[in-house]
Amino acid sequence: MGATREGEINRVARLGQSLEDLVLKKVRPAGGFVIRTNRDDILIRYWSLIFDYSKGIVCLLHNKLDSSAFALLRPTMETVVRAHLILIGSEEEVMRIRQDRYSVNYEKDGKRIDEAFFAGTLLFEKYLKTARSLLHSLTHSGMAQLSRRIDGEGVGASFSEEEVAKLLGNSAAATFLITVRIATHYGFEQECQAAQRMWLDYGALNLSRRAG
Repeated sequence: MGATREGEINRVARLGQSLEDLVLKKVRPAGGFVIRTNRDDILIRYWSLIFDYSKGIVCLLHNKLDSSAFALLRPTMETVVRAHLILIGSEEEVMRIRQDRYSVNYEKDGKRIDEAFFAGTLLFEKYLKTARSLLHSLTHSGMAQLSRRIDGEGVGASFSEEEVAKLLGNSAAATFLITVRIATHYGFEQECQAAQRMWLDYGALNLSRRAG
């Protein structure tokens, strides 16, 4: 992992809290978020949910409940996807989300998001297509969980340090992406720039550790 397990968990926890506080400090003086469109309430709920999931992952890893932490990866990433889709989806799609009838399309939704927000790069498309089976298996008690139930001394979670680091990285990315999305949507330019600086600092430390 390039650092102690607890140190990395704490670093991701601090990043998430700092990103959440960026937005909270902006909206609190005004009494909270202002609902300007018929989609804002859903976006705000997704924003809030991401940070709960991230804190859940951190708390579970702190307590060495790794399997439970990994089971949260799929809902975390699907929340990020839905937060983007709520801004670009059709009225019919938004209605399906409200009625709990929307399912993330791992083959198509990533490309839609990339084209709308990331200049057509393969950020979401590649991730969703590559990670689909793993995400499903981790959440639905599939072999991704079962194959890691022997820890060398007995029965128990045996996720590697590299796997834990990737989970933490995905959690950190989720909090960053949702912060940028809601800050951009509300025109919080300074907060968006601050979030990007935090993310760059987080990534720069990761690179320096790999180089070392």
